[in-house]
Parts: sequence; C-alpha cells; structure tokens
Amino acid sequence: MNGRGSRGHLDERGSASVHAAWVMMALSFVAITCLGIASIFLAQRRAQTAADLAALAGATAVQQGHPGCAVAARISARNGAQLAQCGERGEIVSVRATVRVPRMLGEWSVTGTARAGPVGLQGGSQLHPW
Repeated sequence: MNGRGSRGHLDERGSASVHAAWVMMALSFVAITCLGIASIFLAQRRAQTAADLAALAGATAVQQGHPGCAVAARISARNGAQLAQCGERGEIVSVRATVRVPRMLGEWSVTGTARAGPVGLQGGSQLHPW
C-alpha cells in the first residue's frame, strides 16, 4: 500500500490518538501549573495566619509580664512558620513569619506580617519597630 485510502486520500488512521496525546500533555501542564500556584497561595495564607496568631500571643504575653517575642516564636513554629523578625514596642508586638514553599517549585518562601496590642493603643507612626 502507498498510504492512500480507497478514494485516493491520505490515510489518517491513528491521528486522533496523536491529537489526544497532545491534549493530555497540555492539560497535565495546566494542572501542574495550577497546583503550583495553589501551593504558593496556601503557603502565604499559612504564613499570615502564623504571623497573626504569633502577634496576638506575643502581645498577650507582654501584658502578662512575659517576653513577647519568645512566645511569638513558639506560636509561629506551632503553626508551621519560622519567626523571621519580632519587635516589642511597649505593649505592641510586631512580627514577620515565613513559610517555605514546597521543593517542587524551588527554594521560595513567603511572608506574613502582623501587629497586635491593646485596643486603642496606636503605637506611634512607625508600624513595625524593626
């Protein structure tokens, strides 16, 4: 046979399989990309949650006469983050927590920042004491 069907057209049997394979590869690429973006988003939310809770716990500790940054570091670690920075200014505690993004995307880390203190206490114009 010379590759032509009964009516003289080129034989295209099996071409749908090739097209389906390309579509499956494209869909796999899109799915992996979406998983990577979702992983970064979730890591950022975890960092922000850890920072919020660490700042609240640190401010509570300061009000009770304990070191706020030590408590903030412990709470941050319990929430899967590392305390990158912590500062106390009076009864206000400001923190920055980092979370590493899973290795399949390389060495990335995302941060969350928070500040906490008594209600009505402004802490001056400086948001973070570091």
